[in-house]
Amino acid sequence: MSAFYIEDLEDRTKSIFNKRVIYSFDSIEKEYKNLIDFNFGEKLLYGRVTKNFVPIYFTNQFLKLKNLTAVADPKTTLSAANFVVDMFSDLSRQFDKSLALGKISADDPFLSNLKAYKAFSDPKQLYNSHLENYMQAIAKEFKRQKLKFKDFHEFMTHFENLIPVVLSKFPFTFSAYMKSGYCPINASGLAVEIADIDYFNDQEKIDKFINSPNWKFYLNACNSYGFMVDKNLPWRIVADIGSSEILEYTKKYGLNSLNAIIGIGYGRTETAFFNNFKFYLLRLYNLARSKSYAITEECNGRTIAKIVKSKNYNIEEIEEILTQERLLKLYFKIRFLEDENNFDSSSQNRIVNDCLGISKFKSLSAGLTRFESIVNKPFDYRGSLSYINTHLKARME
Repeated sequence: MSAFYIEDLEDRTKSIFNKRVIYSFDSIEKEYKNLIDFNFGEKLLYGRVTKNFVPIYFTNQFLKLKNLTAVADPKTTLSAANFVVDMFSDLSRQFDKSLALGKISADDPFLSNLKAYKAFSDPKQLYNSHLENYMQAIAKEFKRQKLKFKDFHEFMTHFENLIPVVLSKFPFTFSAYMKSGYCPINASGLAVEIADIDYFNDQEKIDKFINSPNWKFYLNACNSYGFMVDKNLPWRIVADIGSSEILEYTKKYGLNSLNAIIGIGYGRTETAFFNNFKFYLLRLYNLARSKSYAITEECNGRTIAKIVKSKNYNIEEIEEILTQERLLKLYFKIRFLEDENNFDSSSQNRIVNDCLGISKFKSLSAGLTRFESIVNKPFDYRGSLSYINTHLKARME
């Protein structure tokens, strides 16, 4: 369908792939364990899922953002998680000291003086922008198919019929967005970028990083301060919250373990989304709605035209229509379609009934948490985390 058409980039994709094969080969540094491929393996969704693969997001509530001081543009405000900023400040000072002592080359454009060019991107803002564009596209699809509705009930019927189509390529919920390629690792609050190079310019990656006289010093220094280096974007460094080095920085903020960092610093995406679900649906209703439209009717053997005016709603009226159970069922339906899984219809029904029961007799949050813990379990399709982990384990054995 036209609203979701994606340009055919087969030739360009092949070219990029061939370049990446060369770049990957040239950039292999097996002795550096902190040189990480974030496009594959166990780090694929780093900073955006729990150890059980349930999506999370940086909340800036209890674990706070802090502004970086070593920035390339003094007029730009960049931030990251407070302990990450402390780590980067010390790392930057280490480069300054080494430069003053003549231990590293002074004429390197990025690896003589470390400066931040990019850091935290708010996941909620990123998602809201994505969702707004997505809803605009869905509304266009309503119009393309000439789907008319006079009230919210008729709208919901059309929307639920469209769901399998509109979810075929793009994530709709916050949970699916955080696990998708649309969400950058910068949303985790753990990443800092020290250059402004084009992400697809592999030659610059090689010239300005891999072949830099300061390259190995850079890798060693990052490792000593608890930073991983992105092999595909070597100017992006990411705090390794599982490393021992990082605890020297996190304990200052009362975080003495990996579980504390995740538990205190990050929130659950399903709750954040569900709390706004009815607002999103009302927004979509208004985007797709025609205030009035003509229909034809037969009357005494004659065809006559009739003008139908669609109903306007406020959020209180929507809340009366969309009960918690109905919203949950719709949310579960969408999530089953978004996350690749092998649940058959009977299994899905059992899971839904189980989670509805928990939501009713325990709490809404408990029901949502239970559902996400099930649907986010990785399965053995190629590219899934379980597929990756199985092959990593086999390779290690």
